[in-house]
Amino acid sequence: MKNSTKRISAVFLLVSLLSPLRSQETTIRDFNKSVQNADVVFYYDNDFEKAASLYEPILKAFPDNTNIQAKLGICYLKLDGKKAEALKLLESASKNIAADKKEYTETGQKAPVDTYRYLAEAYHLNDDPAKALTIFSDLKSKLGTSEEDVEMAEYYDLQIRDCRYAIEAKKKPVRVIPELFTTWMRDYPGSMNPVVSKNDSVFLFTRRVDGKNRIMCSYKNGKWEEPVDITQQLGGLDRLYTNSVTGNGRLLVLYINDGDDGNLYFSERNGATWGKIRNFGKPVNTIYWESHGFITPDGNKLYISSNRPGTFGKLDIWVSEKTPAGAWGEPVNLGEVINTPWDEDAPFFDTDNNALLFSSVGHMSMGKYDLFRSTINRYGNWDQPVGMPFAFNTTAENIFFHLNNNAPGFITSLYDEKTGERNIYAVVGIDPADEITRTEGVIKLGDGMNVIPSQAQMVLRELKKGTIIQNIPVNNDGSFNFDLKPGDYHLIVSHTGYRTDTTNLSLPLYFLSQYMKINPTLIPEKAVTGEFLVVRNILFAFDSHALSSEAKESLETLKTILTNYPGLKVEVAGYTDALGSIIYNKKLADKRAQSVIDYVTASGIPAGRFVKKAFGESNFAAVNTNRNGSDNPEGRKYNRRATFGVIEPATGVVIRLDTETPEELVNPSTNKYSIVLTKSPAKLGAGHFGNLDLSDKLVVRTTEDSTGTTYIIGIFYDKADAEKYLNYVKGKGFADAYITEAD
Repeated sequence: MKNSTKRISAVFLLVSLLSPLRSQETTIRDFNKSVQNADVVFYYDNDFEKAASLYEPILKAFPDNTNIQAKLGICYLKLDGKKAEALKLLESASKNIAADKKEYTETGQKAPVDTYRYLAEAYHLNDDPAKALTIFSDLKSKLGTSEEDVEMAEYYDLQIRDCRYAIEAKKKPVRVIPELFTTWMRDYPGSMNPVVSKNDSVFLFTRRVDGKNRIMCSYKNGKWEEPVDITQQLGGLDRLYTNSVTGNGRLLVLYINDGDDGNLYFSERNGATWGKIRNFGKPVNTIYWESHGFITPDGNKLYISSNRPGTFGKLDIWVSEKTPAGAWGEPVNLGEVINTPWDEDAPFFDTDNNALLFSSVGHMSMGKYDLFRSTINRYGNWDQPVGMPFAFNTTAENIFFHLNNNAPGFITSLYDEKTGERNIYAVVGIDPADEITRTEGVIKLGDGMNVIPSQAQMVLRELKKGTIIQNIPVNNDGSFNFDLKPGDYHLIVSHTGYRTDTTNLSLPLYFLSQYMKINPTLIPEKAVTGEFLVVRNILFAFDSHALSSEAKESLETLKTILTNYPGLKVEVAGYTDALGSIIYNKKLADKRAQSVIDYVTASGIPAGRFVKKAFGESNFAAVNTNRNGSDNPEGRKYNRRATFGVIEPATGVVIRLDTETPEELVNPSTNKYSIVLTKSPAKLGAGHFGNLDLSDKLVVRTTEDSTGTTYIIGIFYDKADAEKYLNYVKGKGFADAYITEAD
């Protein structure tokens, strides 16, 4: 009888607990069904807003269920204004995580095995990159060698890099001034994706209301008029997003999630009436994902984000040009200077400055998407992208920025913590302390030439007016420095007997930097004209000697130069990174140099005009101390290269023009650390260190003096890594070990 009473009580308790879910009696089967329904929306639809609304009543009924805590926390990570709540839920869920995938059940009590990863993301998004760094580093250390673990290691490397960068970036903040784009924007909460025509006549944006999108349009009549809802004119779909508009404000580009993929559409305006949207069709759209389209003011180029075949990893930025017949041509990938193995999205091309603005996960960011800018240099190539400073870029996602036509700065959508709403703001970053950019560099002269760099003349001109700002003194070693304010400049470097080097310097107010490095190169007139400077940066993929499309374009220029200067001879030198044996790398370097020569000679240029060199893993363009590249993974690709040298006809001297490597990647860290294991008056045998896990990275080195031999291990580019290994060696019996700065 007592047992029956207990069973009845248990059933009553279960019904009581489930009552918030439904007004009627609920069984455990109904609970499971509720979870499964929410999971479908969560896992398969990726509709985190709807999934959250389904998980919330479940968690209210079962507040201690860490499985539901984790899922709801992950949903909140994806939603505006929910990052702090996400962190609380994930912190709680992390106390009860399933040991492995086999133990985890979707309707069980334990949190999924990847909860800890999402907890790290939550710390990062809540502006605590130090805590996130600790967790990401710990998770990576526990990975194995399976294909899945190797893939996760790449993800953790990215997160660790971004956390470290965020910690440093926050030390140099820029004051950010946001204000509503127009006064009436306060009446349109939930607004995003602002676009403005180049002629400043049409302003369009997307407004999200009750889970549906509305496309709003405002015209300028002295000031921006109250917007009208043009959704019905476009066809009535409630999931459209504004992307861009032509300079005259008559053609609008939009994005829509078509279910299985994303596609780009356009609408043309006749007077005040917008036509129904039309699909761009092939080759702009594919069966893959086209997530964003930016049309240039003249309507002749379309920059898109797409993960179609030919990407460097995930979403890449491509460009399609209109043909003479008015059709859109096959999109061309912008190359690996712009694109990374991760996502690049939301391109905006600044026609006034030949600059591409875009958001990227893969470039050095503070976390998730950050805003970057790259210009087309004088050689027609993309410069290494430069990120916005903190607090323009933050540890949250920073995506979809358009230039404001009326003032330096941007328009974008921002979430306001006070109002709990997203809206459109005009944003400018200003800090008097950052308005001055220190510019430094060294003048490079041709090898073997008996000249004094300090005799070179350096003149800085204001680009638009042409007036001389200053004459810059050059030191005996060729070094120089000067300060610049935001503006456009022309730097002219000249020396008797050398071709003059000119560099355009553009420092927009909205892209502030405290430091810039340039290294002008002066080539003897008698060796070759300065045209040869165009041929640089022939880079190769890992363990490959195949020429990329970008490399072939550069080599077409080399063909032209060799044709125009029939007496010119060229050295082609191949290099590799440090991964692989010395012998293998020497052979690979030879193949890379030969690939270049074969491509050029195929057009009829004699092979006798080339001298081939294979330097292998030497003369690194970027630091490569660790053979596995872990000290500088992004910079390592600049070591996989072919360089060119001009062979001076009279003397045979080779004037080498090495690859242009971004300064921040040449040596990404000024500090290096090692571990002093012990010091002994007598030399110790190798067996003394046999219990340590030694690798190419962790080699025991010795230094000797009159007092004995000091044993040192490792080179670490982050002190946290050194401290972690210090704890390891102390646990292996080296109690007196300590950290020292490496040479």
